[in-house]
Amino acid sequence: MDDLCDAARKKNNKKTTTKKKTTKGEFTPFSHRSIVLFIPFLPVKPALPEHCFIHGRWLLLLLLFVGVFGPPPALCQACKNVVVLHLEVVQVCRVPICNNRLDRLRETSKPTTFTGCFVMTDSILEDNVAFYSDGAAYWRGRPATVDAMLGGYGHISGLDVCASRKFLSQFLGEGPGKTGQTRALDCGSGIGRITKRLLLPLFDRVDMVDVTETFLKRAPAYLGAEAQRVDNYYCSGLQDFIPMPGHYDLIWIQWVIGHLTDEHLTEFLKRSCAALRPGGLICIKDNVAQEGVIWDGEDSSVCRSLDLLSRIVEDAGMTILEQKCQDNFPKEIYAVWMIAMR
Repeated sequence: MDDLCDAARKKNNKKTTTKKKTTKGEFTPFSHRSIVLFIPFLPVKPALPEHCFIHGRWLLLLLLFVGVFGPPPALCQACKNVVVLHLEVVQVCRVPICNNRLDRLRETSKPTTFTGCFVMTDSILEDNVAFYSDGAAYWRGRPATVDAMLGGYGHISGLDVCASRKFLSQFLGEGPGKTGQTRALDCGSGIGRITKRLLLPLFDRVDMVDVTETFLKRAPAYLGAEAQRVDNYYCSGLQDFIPMPGHYDLIWIQWVIGHLTDEHLTEFLKRSCAALRPGGLICIKDNVAQEGVIWDGEDSSVCRSLDLLSRIVEDAGMTILEQKCQDNFPKEIYAVWMIAMR
């Protein structure tokens, strides 16, 4: 089992740059916030192994539930926050485990598929209050500078904005299906880097929302004369923020969704969808893990896989229009993806 844990840790533990990260995410498989399930399944349609992988969280390698047939109560409880698992149509095959070796499981006569059942972030983050308060405290201690907003990678700001402008511009304009350019909302705005360099050049008016008051107070000076086109500076976490219905052509959400649980991210996307004007657009730009979810204890955030983000968008009742990976970022950081939806 130790070998498996080491392999999983190496696969997922890469450096990240986000608006709110300075060090690599810590993969901690046996922390008190982690539940570990690796279970051999007898798949019955819909195939649970695929669902587990798509919806999974936290690649952890504890072998459990040996010797019984059918999903035991403990498994149902552990999986209670995993989306659409259809446990009623799945038989959990419990077979002997000798020396914690997966090859012995594969040698059984049953046509089992050995796969991971990963627990959702909301299960891992048992104390949501601490999750949010720790994240807010981290950012209160950071300086109100572009370099701090980018976790020490201030030099990539130009590349970031250029790619975002190219990605966004394909949706803007007049006509059926096009997005207007009257008003945008910058979510996780910090001091206004995105507002200044991406949104104000494309939109008439912008609102900003960020959890850190000192960043918002610094924003007018950073924005300069263009600050007159920023109407509102909202100091709020996105889990509590309710954008005005039918108010925005664009809601831009960059390097901040890792500070929301799955449930709160889903609900925020629903509220954001209601806040769009006709033809309006929501764009997420954020770090993406290769698989599952990676927890960063330093700034109290998570990094999700693209599959998991896609499922959350679907759960929010939205459709992805386009998604693209950011080019030319440093190789040591996570992949960064742009996702447009409405």
